[in-house]
Amino acid sequence: MKFLFGFVFYMFSITLIFGQKPALKYAIGLEVLGSSDIYSLNVSRFLSRNNTFQTGISWLPGTWQMGGNNDRSFLYIPFLMGHQFSSNKLFLLVQAGAINKFILHKGSHDNLEMRIQFGGKIGYIIGDNLQFGLGLYYKTPFFLSVSRVESFVYNGKSSLFWPSISVDYKF
Repeated sequence: MKFLFGFVFYMFSITLIFGQKPALKYAIGLEVLGSSDIYSLNVSRFLSRNNTFQTGISWLPGTWQMGGNNDRSFLYIPFLMGHQFSSNKLFLLVQAGAINKFILHKGSHDNLEMRIQFGGKIGYIIGDNLQFGLGLYYKTPFFLSVSRVESFVYNGKSSLFWPSISVDYKF
């Protein structure tokens, strides 16, 4: 845990102290699997030439599962800091952050789950603005609120590796 906070602090401080002005400041993208469980629409802000802050959103209504009789809906909001290494047409993006998963139940308490995640993507850059990536994230549960008044912290018994496919457009 200390490593994760140290890594995020390191990425942020390097950006503030030694950051170069990025040529392109934002990116929007679609990610299948990846930082959320099924898909996410992401917005990235380039803090410097190589450092990024990414957030996204994903909504899965209660009818998304087979049979459509699920009474739970899910709202995912990932937050990630990243550093991108690139040369010509290839890139490597290393990211760390958290995902907030809101579990909305019909007729019962809503829950909040927070997962710590880190991982990376490798990919191909087309032109100056478009990039495709394949990646792998490691997600471990950190916090679970079982109701609006009760919560507890638990260890990574349900940790998992999660693949990613993404398309991003920089502007």
